[in-house]
Amino acid sequence: MIASRIQSTIILSAILFIEFHAEAFSIISMSLQQKEPFRPSNMSSNPYGNASPTSTSTSTTYSPPSTDIDIDIDINNEKISNNNSCSSLYFQLEEREDKDTCTTELFLKKDGTVAVFDSDGPPPISATGTWGQSTDQKFFIMNIKRKFGTGSDGRDMGEFCFEVERSYEGTIMTVGEKTLAVEGVMHLVDDLMGDLKVGFFSMIDTTAAKFGEDEGDNKDELKGGMSLTT
Repeated sequence: MIASRIQSTIILSAILFIEFHAEAFSIISMSLQQKEPFRPSNMSSNPYGNASPTSTSTSTTYSPPSTDIDIDIDINNEKISNNNSCSSLYFQLEEREDKDTCTTELFLKKDGTVAVFDSDGPPPISATGTWGQSTDQKFFIMNIKRKFGTGSDGRDMGEFCFEVERSYEGTIMTVGEKTLAVEGVMHLVDDLMGDLKVGFFSMIDTTAAKFGEDEGDNKDELKGGMSLTT
């Protein structure tokens, strides 16, 4: 009799336990379905704002301005007019490198080559050069290669030669009424060190002062002198 009551009580308790948990599970499920995630009051219901999570935005890539000098250089000087042309003129070149200053006389030929004359610097065995200017007659370039020798056959070291090359980039201007001048930067041209700025230079037209105004007008024929070009 007692055992039967205990069994009935256990069964009833199990039924009540199952019903209670089933109802609780249903309430929790409904609450989770209806509850929205927390967001500040000023936030849109769309967590991505006005953009879709699958949308893509475009960006502008910054490109720095080009620093390359894009000037039409006429090496043969066939397009240059005579108004501001350096062609067929004698110039006094002053080179300022480190603490040293050197002055050399040059003649700029029509074919784009440079005749190198006397200098107060170390005398080279030979010197060759090329030059050119922009078609707007504002930008000037030049390259001079000098060959030096040292030593002697009677010494153990013997005699050997070496070359020194410099490039020149500058601006053409007019001094006074019609005297041309150039000022700019000198570069070292070296296979190992590359292109390095090593000093400054200036050039002044000496054709009229050297030969006079009348002869200066016929300067195309003035190509004499002790040119070191080979």
